[in-house]
Amino acid sequence: MNKSEKIQSIIGWVFGLLLPPISLQLILYTHPEYRVIGMLHPESMMRLNFQMLSMGMLANGALFFLALRLDKETLSKGVLHASMLWLLAIILIKFLVFN
Repeated sequence: MNKSEKIQSIIGWVFGLLLPPISLQLILYTHPEYRVIGMLHPESMMRLNFQMLSMGMLANGALFFLALRLDKETLSKGVLHASMLWLLAIILIKFLVFN
């Protein structure tokens, strides 16, 4: 792996790790009624955040396929690895917190 491939992989990791929380913030910004739910029912807001974070994985999927379409395999590999890390975290949260 040469230097440019390492940089592309790191960029993929960074984008893959940051996209789900950014999409969560965008959803909360565009739908302020969710903040009211958070003030009234904190446990419901935790579940809602979990579900929206899961939906934020769609942004990672879109970035992954866009990188593949643009022939940036190492970038897409970084996004895929970061997505697997998010998936593991979401599964752990689902079974440890919400049981």
